Amino acid sequence: IGHVSSQIDLVIVDSITRLVSFSTSRNIMGFFSTMRSLCGKGKCVIIVANSYAFDDNLAARVGDISETHLKMSTGKMRSKVLRMVEIVKANSVKLDTDNVLSFEVEPGTGIKIIPYSRAKA
Repeated sequence: IGHVSSQIDLVIVDSITRLVSFSTSRNIMGFFSTMRSLCGKGKCVIIVANSYAFDDNLAARVGDISETHLKMSTGKMRSKVLRMVEIVKANSVKLDTDNVLSFEVEPGTGIKIIPYSRAKA
């Protein structure tokens, strides 16, 4: 996967959760390093994984090597189920305030942004 055609600009790997669960930290970091080098060649790489697959140390190391880190979650406001995206890191800068975007998906319409705020613990 480290050698991607020059005609391809976007690489999406969905999902590496099982791969992470059964691989060594060294192999996982090697994979993320390879993906980071693709970004250096002008490619956009999106990697999807469930956070439970990473121990705290490995999650921190993967977060450090990543340029952007998003966390997806689900919440509820009144009777509506909301999807939330927390922007943990963008353009290699860690964010901790005003970094949550809430939305709902309306069939036939698309994504609708919902004003929503939550207190950080």
